[in-house]
Amino acid sequence: LSDVSQTGGVVSAETNAQIATYAAVMDGLKAEIAALAAQNGALSQKIDSVSVVATRQVAEAESKVSQVEVNAVQERNAANITNSMNAINVALSAGSPFTTGLADLKTAGVTDISVALADASGGVATLPQLRADFPEAAHAAKRASIMASAGDGIFAATGAFLSAQVAGRSLTPKEGLGPDAVLSRAEAALKIDDLATALVEIDSLPAEGREAMGGWFPRAVGRQNAVDAYEALLVALTSE
Repeated sequence: LSDVSQTGGVVSAETNAQIATYAAVMDGLKAEIAALAAQNGALSQKIDSVSVVATRQVAEAESKVSQVEVNAVQERNAANITNSMNAINVALSAGSPFTTGLADLKTAGVTDISVALADASGGVATLPQLRADFPEAAHAAKRASIMASAGDGIFAATGAFLSAQVAGRSLTPKEGLGPDAVLSRAEAALKIDDLATALVEIDSLPAEGREAMGGWFPRAVGRQNAVDAYEALLVALTSE
């Protein structure tokens, strides 16, 4: 602009052209700066958006991994529960202890184990054993039941005693409420592995009759209680 003072303050056409060019350059620079600022803003928004998406994807991936781990644990526990229940079933049939099976169930997350099943974990009487021991126990039960049902007086007691000594036992099921009929039906049920029905029949005997069976009756009850508890647990587990 030095030529302005030399021309008495009049701006020459050349100077005007230079000023216009400079102004245009400045306007261009301003436009470029504004464009860069806009691009930076858009880039910043894009970075923020990508960050949000990435964070969400990471969270989803972590959730999926966590669910896979949970599913794997559940599948492993389910397999352990199945194996343990099968082992306990075999042990109940064989009269073997199944403390390890119960421990494995607890490790797999099964905590609702009945007292009856836990008490029987040392082993229960088998059905073949109960069938083999029944005749002797039944004879004792019949004699005791006859004595318990005797009337008052010496003659009644003597007659009952003599009847008890010579009393035979029916080997085929028969109708009636007497001890011989009850025991015949109990034995018939036992022969087809229906211990529950046999116990219902025996429970109708006088208390003296059941007590005379010695260890047979509590052993049979212990087995039935354990089997019932096992079946109840099996139903509960398969319905979950």
